[in-house]
Amino acid sequence: MALTGEPIISPDVRNDPMYFNARERTRSEMVAPIVSNEEVIGVFDLESDELNAYSPDDLEVLMLLASQVAIIIEKVMLHEQLVEKKRLEGQLK
Repeated sequence: MALTGEPIISPDVRNDPMYFNARERTRSEMVAPIVSNEEVIGVFDLESDELNAYSPDDLEVLMLLASQVAIIIEKVMLHEQLVEKKRLEGQLK
């Protein structure tokens, strides 16, 4: 998903060949990309011990959250660039 940028709902990870079994009790998973400037900069990965725990509506909410997080990350990066620019300008003076 990090390569394609496509969100995923896996109702039963035991039947999903792409699932990496990092937690034995996990039965279903939902993954949404955090995208900035058409580049995946992170992912949200929710796991449940229940089968078929996530719906398309759940994924929509997670995607909205991911888009808000991307905006926050962009603002932080711009702020850091501005601080660095001011620091360099101060050194030049």
